[in-house]
Amino acid sequence: MDKNQVIVSGAMSYKGVKIVNFLKNQGLKVIGVDKYSDSSKIRADKFFKLDLRRKDSVNLLLAFCRADTLVYCPDRFMENPFDSIDYNYPVYLNFLVNMKDKGLKNLVLCLEEKYSHPQDPYQLSQFVLRALTDMFSQKYNFRSLVIDNNDNLLKSIKRFLITRREEGVVSGNLNNARVSPVN
Repeated sequence: MDKNQVIVSGAMSYKGVKIVNFLKNQGLKVIGVDKYSDSSKIRADKFFKLDLRRKDSVNLLLAFCRADTLVYCPDRFMENPFDSIDYNYPVYLNFLVNMKDKGLKNLVLCLEEKYSHPQDPYQLSQFVLRALTDMFSQKYNFRSLVIDNNDNLLKSIKRFLITRREEGVVSGNLNNARVSPVN
């Protein structure tokens, strides 16, 4: 695994563009992935247009890239909110299973807010992605960071990736990050 290489899924989203360009400015190698093909807004070292719902696409991406970190920005579908569930669940689960199998150890999930009582399908999808992150982080010793808002997005990512700790699993909101040693 290459500690200086990061995959950003949802690279063409509002958050994704900011994250890719920020990570490049920090001197990291960035692989952008999205279902859209216009990569002109980002400075990624490589860009892949992929249907990430397909297990083989995620498997090949992670095998080819050799990154040790995934940053996931969930898609929001305004026209049909239920598409947020149909798309984000299988894509994220594909990433988590393949991360475990390929040896990736760092995961950043960029959400909009923390929803304790989801009121719509997008909020529900974010709630479930958070639960999956906690479950996989604890079970497979991933370092994870869940960012609940945009206020400290880049600062939080920098603190997690650029000045990362060598040991331990970090999960939860960075402001209240829980750190536990890896056994």
